[in-house]
Amino acid sequence: MVSNQEGRQLELAERLAEVAHTLAHSIRTVPRPLDSYRMLAELAAAQRSLAATYSQLVAWHSHVIDGVDYDGEAKSSDESALEEAHGHLVVAQLHAHGADGALRAAHDASHRIRWHDAPHSGAA
Repeated sequence: MVSNQEGRQLELAERLAEVAHTLAHSIRTVPRPLDSYRMLAELAAAQRSLAATYSQLVAWHSHVIDGVDYDGEAKSSDESALEEAHGHLVVAQLHAHGADGALRAAHDASHRIRWHDAPHSGAA
């Protein structure tokens, strides 16, 4: 069951980064080939959640108030830093949706592969 963890957002983002980093370094090989198919489904679900997170950050950045949520900004270009951050978040959101679609397509294609269910011989 998913619950609102509003007070733990930074902690959750830090844990997500740590787990993603660990996965990235542990997936150089897949000892049990069938797991690759299942991982694609899990990664697509994670990507959908990230896309939703970015979408919520886009919405939040659209409603922040100077003097309430932040105290001004340093001018370094014609575009405000808030507008710039918002724009980059929109791009991240679009890429996340694209990655979700690509992962789901890879999962669908992988379904047609007859993966072995047992670990490779010699795998730890």
